Amino acid sequence: MDVKQPFIFQATMLLNSKILIVDDDRMNRLVATTILKKYGAVVCEVVNGAEALKALVDMDIDLVLMDIQMPVMDGIKTVSIIRQKVSRSLPVIALTASVIKGDKKKYLEAGMNDYLRKPFKEKVLMDMMALWLNKSKRPLLKNEPTHVSTTAQLYNLSNIKMIGFGNDGFVAKMVKIFV
Repeated sequence: MDVKQPFIFQATMLLNSKILIVDDDRMNRLVATTILKKYGAVVCEVVNGAEALKALVDMDIDLVLMDIQMPVMDGIKTVSIIRQKVSRSLPVIALTASVIKGDKKKYLEAGMNDYLRKPFKEKVLMDMMALWLNKSKRPLLKNEPTHVSTTAQLYNLSNIKMIGFGNDGFVAKMVKIFV
């Protein structure tokens, strides 16, 4: 009987990985950027699909976290152009607050590699990063949740402090944005 070993996320898994965050919401970008930088990732932030396409031409990116609903160019249109003109193999993870049945299938068919519902927990984001950056052999388990169910769970003060890794400046920014 093959017993799977538990996954242990190693802090070096993201070291120097270049991640592009595409999201029009400043708070979402701040949360993701803070988590990723804590593990040594190099992060570039843009606010729409058009800016993402420019960034992908100008920079060498290892993975894209892509919001679905954005002004100028949404995530579906952007990933379609990425797949046609930029890269068929670049990992692109859909980020969305949507809970509509069938959306995940729609995003995957459009060219996204995976799907992460916002708000997300740090561990779930790190597992997904490790999986798609090929720095871990352990995929997410079939029944493993890839999201938390309420915004309140992520955006309460104790979780914000944990994400900020004790950085009072980060906590102050989050409170200012959220309030």
